[in-house]
Amino acid sequence: MDNEELSVALLAVGRVNGLDIIEKFCSGEWDETLSIFNTLSLLLAGLKQLKDIDHGSGSCEKVSEVSEELYRLLCNRDDVRNDDRVVTIACEALVVCTSLSDAVSQMITDWIKSGIHEGHAVVKSSGCETLGVATSLRLLSTALEYQENRDSVLDDIQCVALFQYILEYVVAKQLPQIDRLRALHVLPQFVPGKPCLLLSFTQMIWKAIETNHVDSSYYLLCLLTDMLLQAGPSSDARHILQSNEFWVMIQRGLASGQSLERKQSLYVLKRIIAAHESDSRQMDGATHCDIFWWDEKNKNLLQVVWREFLLVYETLQQKQVHIVKPALPRLHKLASYTTLIDSGVLHSLLDVSWFGIIMECLFCHDSITVIKLGVVECLQVDLTKCHLLTGKGLEILCGPFLDILCDHSVYTRPLDEMLPGTLPPVAKALVPFVQRCQSVLGDGTAAFLGDVISAISNKTISTATPLVFIFHAFNQMSPCHAWTDETLAAMRLIVLKLLDVQQLIQRSAAQCMLLKVIMQHSCLGISWRRLALLLGAVECSKSLKRGNMLWRELCTWMPTTVQTVASDNDCNGTWLVEDVKEEVQRHLFYDCQPGDVSMSSLDAKCLARFIVLTADSERIKLQSFGVQDGKPVCALTVMLHSLFETLSGIHSRTYLPLDRAQAALHLFVAVANELLLEKHPATDKLTLAFSSATLACCEEMVGFVQRMLFSMTEMSDVVSCSLYHSTLQTLWVCASLQSNAVCTAASSHLDSFVMACIETLQHSVSDREQSKVLAQKAVCLPVLSLFLRNMSRYRQSVESSITSLPPVAASVLQYTGNLDLSLVFQKPSTSTSPGVDIQAGHEFRWGRFLSDQVAAVWNCVEVLLTVATSGGIHGQNEQIGSNFSCYKLVVLDDLVATLDVSLAALECIRGSAVVAVIRVMELLIPKIWSGCSSKCIQALLSARKAALESWKDHTSFWPVLDAYVKLAFQPFLLFQPAQSSVHETLQELSSELLSLGESRLGVFNVLVSHCCQHWSQGIDGPNSQVAIESITTHLDLLQEGCLFGPLHKRGLKSIRCLALYHGRLVVVLMYLSVTTHTCTCIGMMETFDHLYRLWGRIFQQMT
Repeated sequence: MDNEELSVALLAVGRVNGLDIIEKFCSGEWDETLSIFNTLSLLLAGLKQLKDIDHGSGSCEKVSEVSEELYRLLCNRDDVRNDDRVVTIACEALVVCTSLSDAVSQMITDWIKSGIHEGHAVVKSSGCETLGVATSLRLLSTALEYQENRDSVLDDIQCVALFQYILEYVVAKQLPQIDRLRALHVLPQFVPGKPCLLLSFTQMIWKAIETNHVDSSYYLLCLLTDMLLQAGPSSDARHILQSNEFWVMIQRGLASGQSLERKQSLYVLKRIIAAHESDSRQMDGATHCDIFWWDEKNKNLLQVVWREFLLVYETLQQKQVHIVKPALPRLHKLASYTTLIDSGVLHSLLDVSWFGIIMECLFCHDSITVIKLGVVECLQVDLTKCHLLTGKGLEILCGPFLDILCDHSVYTRPLDEMLPGTLPPVAKALVPFVQRCQSVLGDGTAAFLGDVISAISNKTISTATPLVFIFHAFNQMSPCHAWTDETLAAMRLIVLKLLDVQQLIQRSAAQCMLLKVIMQHSCLGISWRRLALLLGAVECSKSLKRGNMLWRELCTWMPTTVQTVASDNDCNGTWLVEDVKEEVQRHLFYDCQPGDVSMSSLDAKCLARFIVLTADSERIKLQSFGVQDGKPVCALTVMLHSLFETLSGIHSRTYLPLDRAQAALHLFVAVANELLLEKHPATDKLTLAFSSATLACCEEMVGFVQRMLFSMTEMSDVVSCSLYHSTLQTLWVCASLQSNAVCTAASSHLDSFVMACIETLQHSVSDREQSKVLAQKAVCLPVLSLFLRNMSRYRQSVESSITSLPPVAASVLQYTGNLDLSLVFQKPSTSTSPGVDIQAGHEFRWGRFLSDQVAAVWNCVEVLLTVATSGGIHGQNEQIGSNFSCYKLVVLDDLVATLDVSLAALECIRGSAVVAVIRVMELLIPKIWSGCSSKCIQALLSARKAALESWKDHTSFWPVLDAYVKLAFQPFLLFQPAQSSVHETLQELSSELLSLGESRLGVFNVLVSHCCQHWSQGIDGPNSQVAIESITTHLDLLQEGCLFGPLHKRGLKSIRCLALYHGRLVVVLMYLSVTTHTCTCIGMMETFDHLYRLWGRIFQQMT
């Protein structure tokens, strides 16, 4: 029995009229034996009876009282609001009251608004009674149902007001989604009862969609589409269908990552297409815009096009590969529909943006196999029929298409397909694609390449492999003049983003290929300043190093391309030298304002690299130095004339601004780093010219550095001393390249400065100002470390006995040997210097100072142990010999204590500073192994801990790992017999490195390369049997290295996998062929080389 039948039955049983029931309800005298549901049912029957029978004027007041009583009942009674049946019959009774009184109609409208608003208000006024959201929406739904089927309960003004209010509630982002969905389901009920308001409703919905992008927007879009299709062809509401924004929203929904939004957008598209197919005359002209159009003339053809589109789109929504794969060849047919046709107006059957939607859905598929197959199909489309290279097509190409091409996953392939010398399918299809682009575009290729480069620079680069293949494809195109200042700036941004990529090989290859692209498609008149900024961002040690093939190609290319200031179109290298010379002078001699920095380290690096490139370019072009006044002239010294002029008086010219002096030193150090003084032989003419000019200024530079370092009496000043230490390092290297009187004079100046540092350190012990003492140690200890590191370089020879060492070297070793190492790394608890709180570290980073100081001291100790070992130790178990006994060096008196201090130092320092400590431990372990093997093993474990702690710091991890491997697997320990106590420890450490290699490629290769190198040397030496026994002892390590070391995952366990992986490395190295001289950075190839040579020697010995 429904509510109405029950109400009539109760009314018949009660034998009372409707007015009596209303009066009893208002006075609260209804029968208490009846439930609230039966009571309201009886009231509803009475209200309906009253509606049918006129009882006089007093009924309106009673109806208002009933409405208010029902309102209070719904607001205050939880048992009523929680009973769905009671709420339904109460709402129906309120709606009947509305038909009896116009005043009640306005009251209900206000109640619904307040219920919806106050239901989720942040602060509710005290004593405020509201219906709540759910009850208010139920009441509104009931009223709209009566409006459609029975009576006009709400007038037009109330309908529009409520519709607008509900619509605002639907798009409110801060409200719960469940309540907004309830409100959304009420909106369609407004239309049947008020068809005259259809235009107002559609305009309000479209405005809400345009201004509010929420998850309910596509619900509203479906509702809007239904309303528009219900409207007649002459309705003003149809103009929305001609709006590009309407179709853009449909496309956005079709490509959405939310499944529900895709389904709702597909529903809207299907509804509109079905309306055109069923009654195209009624719809003719209703939907004609840039994105979608339809006419009666091309109806049959348009039906085929859109059926094809819907077929491909719906197929891509499936997850199974065998279902999606047959639909991929249809992409070519779909792309051909974007060709222009003449239908009265030149237009394409399918706008290219719809093909872009298909591509976006394809590239977001769950299966990577489908994505790779789809990318290959898209790369093979006929570009003469598909407008992907202009307008919207270019936006698609530089947007989702380029996004997927920059995803490394599309370039992966199964092991069975890793044939040596082959490219992945996507990379293979990319080359003919860009070549077809060039043939179609012609003169527009330059702009196309510029757009693609700019788009790449705006993307997030997480891996470099895709860029290697993209730039490789660009290099296969015919040369075109493509680059402008804007594209060079975009390329520099790409290079900077590549620095965050961890894969060393791929990162270097991408940088090399990018430089090849620049040279391939360069045009006459490239700004040399833009080029200098770009080249300055490239990694020197990995990709662009002086002397490698890429460097020589740049030197040959620059004079014919780079634009100069002195000559507009005459790209002559001599003019370029003059321009760079003026740039150096501008940086060094412009008027500095107080607090300005004339040249940062980055600017110095960019300018220095371009200076050296230009100098090498001039030398290659002229095959020798230029000639001026009958004398050879080096382009490098010409460009650096202003620099050396400044350095020649940097100390004596007291009026020289400090900013200008520091700028000169920044550029000086940067040029020295680019020249690679430490690696180039003394026969290199540029190196000799630079070092000769440097030594001529040595006295001035040493004097300036000494004045600046000794003036640092506060810890806050120490952070700027790295520039001066780098200057000293360069001076020592330059001194080692010359062997004349100038070199002797420079060496004496450096020696005098070192002796002054020793005197300063010795006198600082008695200084009461702790901050000053710490500052003096921070600036002087690194000087001693640099001296010892360069001692054997710039001295002709270093004898094994300390008595024959130069006095300054003996003094440095003696001071270092008597250091109390246990106090070096202890942090002071108080500071007597005002303004510097070392404990809190507000003005000074104590950790950085501590690491630098420990590294400097342990570098000195390492050299001391090395010299002492060569001079006094005759066996592994002996202490220091008699040559050092007269100096009573504390460090050498008890090597076990020195190892203890080293272990303590590892506990308190981090970063690359631990490398120096580990090197000292490497020297100590063979000397004290016989009596302290357990402590030596503890040292190995401490070094292991230090290496693991630097795992997240990519800069310091690899140097620390290398030092750790050299310590733990040094020949002394590696060649220990199988019964030695260290064997089990080495097995544990090698297994751990193997597991770490699965997470970071190349870790295990460091170990394998190191061990194989020592085993190879051992087999070739006199103790070959010992080396072979060591190999047998660690055979499992060698086996793991052969099978799993170079691979990404340990699960790849076959020699065939090894061969296939080796073939893939050859493919990668093909892209690195431009850096022939930098292949030493590729640890994997070194590993293979060591393994192959080692097995060959083992078989030779066995034979």
